Amino acid sequence: MHTILVTWIGKTDLKTQDPEKDPGPVLRFLRQDVGRGVQQVYLLNDIVPANKRVNGGRSPEEFISWLAKHANLPLEKFNRVDAQKNFQSDLQEIWKFTYRELKEIQSRHNDARFLLLLSAGYPAAEAPMIVAAECLFDPKARQLYRTSRERGLEPVTLPFDLSFGRLVARERREGRVAFHSIKGTSGTLQRTKELAAHIARFDKVTVLLLGERGTGKELFAKAIHQASPRADQRFVARNCAAISKELLEAELFGHVKGAFTGAVADSPGAVGAAGGGTLFLDEIGHMPLDHQVKMLRFLEDGTYYRVGESQERCADVRVIAATNVDLGKAIRDGRFLADLYDRISEFPIEIPPLRDRMEDLKILAEFFLDQANDEFGSYMGQYMPKQLTSSAVRALEEYRWHGNVRELRNRIRQLALQPDLCGVEELTGEHVKRLMGPPDMGYGLPLSRMTHTGFINHLAAVIEELLARYEQESFPIPRPRNYNLKDEILGPLLYGRALYFGGTKCTQREASYRIRSTNLTFTRDPIKRHLEQYNEFLNKGLIDEQAIRTIRGVTAPGDQK
Repeated sequence: MHTILVTWIGKTDLKTQDPEKDPGPVLRFLRQDVGRGVQQVYLLNDIVPANKRVNGGRSPEEFISWLAKHANLPLEKFNRVDAQKNFQSDLQEIWKFTYRELKEIQSRHNDARFLLLLSAGYPAAEAPMIVAAECLFDPKARQLYRTSRERGLEPVTLPFDLSFGRLVARERREGRVAFHSIKGTSGTLQRTKELAAHIARFDKVTVLLLGERGTGKELFAKAIHQASPRADQRFVARNCAAISKELLEAELFGHVKGAFTGAVADSPGAVGAAGGGTLFLDEIGHMPLDHQVKMLRFLEDGTYYRVGESQERCADVRVIAATNVDLGKAIRDGRFLADLYDRISEFPIEIPPLRDRMEDLKILAEFFLDQANDEFGSYMGQYMPKQLTSSAVRALEEYRWHGNVRELRNRIRQLALQPDLCGVEELTGEHVKRLMGPPDMGYGLPLSRMTHTGFINHLAAVIEELLARYEQESFPIPRPRNYNLKDEILGPLLYGRALYFGGTKCTQREASYRIRSTNLTFTRDPIKRHLEQYNEFLNKGLIDEQAIRTIRGVTAPGDQK
């Protein structure tokens, strides 16, 4: 069995001048019998940059060579693990770094025995090292040590039962560990988490998660699964809106080889793959009616058929469904089965939008910025780890966040990656406003600058202008075949996202002319996506009735049938 030493590089080690009289904690350990037998040494380091000398001593880079020389060990046995910043006794940051790196080291050496030296580094690093060891390592495969000038080397045995395993088990039963990934402390969110943690234990009950896009419905679904008795089984997720109608049945229930073109092997489908666990059906409001009937049958008695097979199968699966569609309206419109709604909504939970829990915004923004720092910080010299100032947080709180938590995450990442901010350590309110524009901004990329007010005013102006031009039957360029008012309206709007609202100083008429001069095919996917977004504005009543009647009902002269 290999022996692995894990410890920190501390200032005492770096400042050591006499390796014989005062070798420092790490070298003192390696000179003991237990230390001579190690195969690999991992040295955690948060002195940034690694070539920085500390108080006239060595740098972490120089320390590795010095240590290998005086310990009489090959240099290749030593591995330095650098953090992206100095933690300055920040226990939360030290814990995250220590746990992540110990877990990574453990994954590389599954059958090794781990020795953890607590004396090196600084005192704030000891507790995270102890707790991480309790979390990750089998007690028979790890040992904690201290070294000191007076007492030499001594093993560390805790005089109490840390009970970490029982603590985790208890928190898991209460749903707390599972919901740690859902950030926020607002009362609204806490009540939602309590509801989800409560129903998680009843693993035969179907849950329906309701909420706007970007609110974290899949995060809640995963947390419910992890807090349930099915946590050790698989969690399988499928998005009903992302799979074509022709393939959805096979994707959900599986198929046999040769059932259709491209079915080159048997597939268990999502239901079969989730056997004993949880199946998450996202965007269930978009499921076609004929598939709804088959899903209803499965929910009623747990039986189903694979595509191309006559053998009835059974599966024990908990179903969690989610949608941002108004299912009541879908039922009235004949697009969703009332029986299926009754079956999936045994326990509905509404996920609050970000605007209803704005006290969580600071926590979320800082969390996403920390993630960005961890991800982009490896590009040394090109990216400086950042933090939000109070003015940046206040600026973020002024926005309505129609895309909710997902939009906030994307904006924080965009902010962190702005070319002129890569070398900046503090993000301010001015940086936020420069990226996002005035606080009444709505959806869209930073360049689009589309607002609720801007959209309505622009749409009304375009409609008035186009109607006037239709009445005059005067156009600056020939009208394309099958030309209609909806195309004429959507064209300037789409082009205006890049031109008019993006900051280019051109009039609406110029934007309209430019879009038509590009000969854009209005039936392509981008126009469809924007049409869906504009329909959302319409459905929410953000446009007056005259505009609604115009965009939905009026066509160009000559196009009437």
